[in-house]
Amino acid sequence: MNLFILTADASSRYAADDYKTVAVLSMDAPKACPFYDDLRTEKLEDFSDMYEFSIPSTYGEAQHIIRGNYVVFRDETAKYRLFRIYDVEDTIYNGIHVKRAYAENAFVNDLLKTLVPRATLGTVNFRDAFAHCLSNSGWQIKNAEWLGELQNQEFDGLTTAQAAIQDICKNYRGEIDAYVELNSANKIIGKYFDLVAERGNGDSGKRFEYRRDIIGATRKSSDADLYTAIKARGKDGITFTEMNNGKDTIYDSAANDLYNGGREYLVKYVEYSDIEFPSALYAEAKQELDRCNKPKNEYTIDTVLLEETAGYTEEETPWLGDHVRVVDFEMVPEMTIGARIVEKQTSFTDVSKNAVVLGEYVEIANVTPDEIAKLQSNLTNLANGLQPIYRVEIRASAGTVARNGFLQTTGDAVLEAVVYKDNVRVTGTPEQYVWEKTYRKTGERDTEWEAINSRKGAIVTVTSEDYANNCDFYCHFLDDTFNYVATSYFKTEVDRVVSEIEKLKSTHAIIATITDTHYATDALEDAAAKERSLEHIRNVVEITHQVDCDAVVHVGDLIDGKTSKALALANLRAVVKTLNTSDAPTMFVKGNHDDNGLGDVRSYGAKGDALIKPKEMASILRSEYLQKKIDFVSEDNASYCYYDVDDKKLRVIVLDAWDIRYDLLDNEKKIKYQSRKYAGFQNEQILWLTRILQTVPSDWGVVVFCHMALGGVLTNNSWTVINEECIVGVLNAWRDGGTYKSSTMKSKNKDHPVDEFTAGYDLRGKGKLIGIFAGHTHKDVAKRVGFGNAPTILSNCSYSAGDNDDSERRKLGTINEDCFDVIAVSVDKNDIQMIRFGARFEDRAIRQYVGGA
Repeated sequence: MNLFILTADASSRYAADDYKTVAVLSMDAPKACPFYDDLRTEKLEDFSDMYEFSIPSTYGEAQHIIRGNYVVFRDETAKYRLFRIYDVEDTIYNGIHVKRAYAENAFVNDLLKTLVPRATLGTVNFRDAFAHCLSNSGWQIKNAEWLGELQNQEFDGLTTAQAAIQDICKNYRGEIDAYVELNSANKIIGKYFDLVAERGNGDSGKRFEYRRDIIGATRKSSDADLYTAIKARGKDGITFTEMNNGKDTIYDSAANDLYNGGREYLVKYVEYSDIEFPSALYAEAKQELDRCNKPKNEYTIDTVLLEETAGYTEEETPWLGDHVRVVDFEMVPEMTIGARIVEKQTSFTDVSKNAVVLGEYVEIANVTPDEIAKLQSNLTNLANGLQPIYRVEIRASAGTVARNGFLQTTGDAVLEAVVYKDNVRVTGTPEQYVWEKTYRKTGERDTEWEAINSRKGAIVTVTSEDYANNCDFYCHFLDDTFNYVATSYFKTEVDRVVSEIEKLKSTHAIIATITDTHYATDALEDAAAKERSLEHIRNVVEITHQVDCDAVVHVGDLIDGKTSKALALANLRAVVKTLNTSDAPTMFVKGNHDDNGLGDVRSYGAKGDALIKPKEMASILRSEYLQKKIDFVSEDNASYCYYDVDDKKLRVIVLDAWDIRYDLLDNEKKIKYQSRKYAGFQNEQILWLTRILQTVPSDWGVVVFCHMALGGVLTNNSWTVINEECIVGVLNAWRDGGTYKSSTMKSKNKDHPVDEFTAGYDLRGKGKLIGIFAGHTHKDVAKRVGFGNAPTILSNCSYSAGDNDDSERRKLGTINEDCFDVIAVSVDKNDIQMIRFGARFEDRAIRQYVGGA
């Protein structure tokens, strides 16, 4: 077990790569400085996480145990935790001088010192709200579960990030898991946190049993807070009578008979001053009645030391948040309850200190052996059904009443999709419920409503007027194998594309691509189409889940990039996070919109304050490159890389055509090289390309992805492309088995100088440049220009409203709203096949080209 001691530049303490390791403490290495008497105490409440440890003062490493330095270690969850030392004691223990350090999780410390910028974000999801809260902290969301509906977020500029995030977690009932990621040199490369519904391993299956694992248990039963009816008032005295058949009280007759002997109802009166709508008041009151309609049992459980607990082993230690069972068969009636580990103490040097605190007790009904056998029989029968039948019923719980034979509206209607699988009711994840709304008079789909209610789950709220008179509502349930696609027509198209891939995957490398998604959550134009792009990205993900793909490439313009920096970063992370759920190595090409340059122009007059700089961009785009074995240059922040498909003998190269300088200003103090005017390649990327082409085996092929087509393919290109000559020259020299010298450049840029170099490929012979693939123009184009016989193929945009071929066909609510290509490449056959998803080019489902080999 090792502890890494780090220091950080105080002026830039939030940047991940500013931390420097200055000492290593170890209990394993014989000559290393040891640590002992350590204890970590972590709690679910308010994500409290503290760590303390001691070391002998006689070791040189003791000089680094000071306030403001940091400690990193790897815990039982296989994540690295970063703590900031806030206090140090110098003591003498048994004649030995000792330093004792007290540290707090750096996530908490950083957030306490970060003020959230003043803003009114309107209606945003929790990821965007978190991105705004953390915009000055150096931490970013890595993984986030769906935790609820959208809520308005306002910040006064005086609230700490910790307070703001605690408030958001409370609203969304989420839990925080903060950690850092290290590279192979034990250097921090990212500071992340996950927002999850619950931390821990879920139901661990572990059991605490009296006389073996618990030394004491008390159950106190009380009906002091028992109520069998509830009457509620909302803001300005509103009631839920219109939602409850004209009654202002909800009654639970079953609970009243069981726990109150059928006597007069025990009525609870509740005020909800912040609830404005009857439907919300009704839902909240029902939840409250469910909480108080039975006697309450309170439990106090005393556990033994954790290492003695049955079921836990040294290799399988408990996690904070785990669900466990607590049983006492000697108590009358028997006690069987569920609980969570809400607090955990861990020592790496003294296991006798290890302990847990249990909480969140839930009573569990005992199941007899006969009932278990019956359940097992039912499960076996279900498993034997190879093709289960799903049936979906839509139930309206409020909103309409029948009066004198006519259906009348009474407020909002709550619709619930009830799903039956082989006549057995089932529930699914929010992604599996796909709602559709169709206007009865015109038959048109309300795609904006569908987008808003995408992934909401089984329950949606609609106006009762729409429900009763104007619209038809449907819900499709996607079975377990389709958890990503948003509509039934997308699912049908996924099936078709997958079937085409199956025919080619044994002979061709399969590369799923998508380009120009222009994702935006606050677009000023075509807002519905741009926000819909995230569903298009999920279609790519779904294809990789259904069939083996070799790689995934987003060919640029991931986001629209016309907003604030905080929202642009949130949108960029959303796209990257979603596409990274693909079951294939995923690479990202930087486009001209991705740095939020247009947002910088709109908000700051191109002064650079709203730009996503290359370093920030790289940390997001390359977040999973290491684990996916995608090769990149960590010392350079430009977004170029490559990936080898070994069994298909293909190298996939990604170029960054917006590898330009952001640190230079013009005479008006504006960014000199703005991405809306300039593209280009800097010296490091050019030299990298010459090197990696040298290492391509002679019988391999190469495909190149770049957001902008190069080599004269674009006849009306309004961008100045700096050092394009070098990139084109190197690729052609490799293709021809010849030589390129940078001294032959005709157009040079003093701000983007290129070293004198010679790229010679004479000895290796001609290279197999199969093709170059791009986006950018929002058109389907194929030309053999600039690279001999190698085709440059441009794919149309996934963003439906941006289609320059035929925007009229790209209607939301139809399969034509989406458009991307799965590229199949055979080096041996010199063959390229573009399998189109969605809007077709000249009604061709597959476009086939001879490669440039």
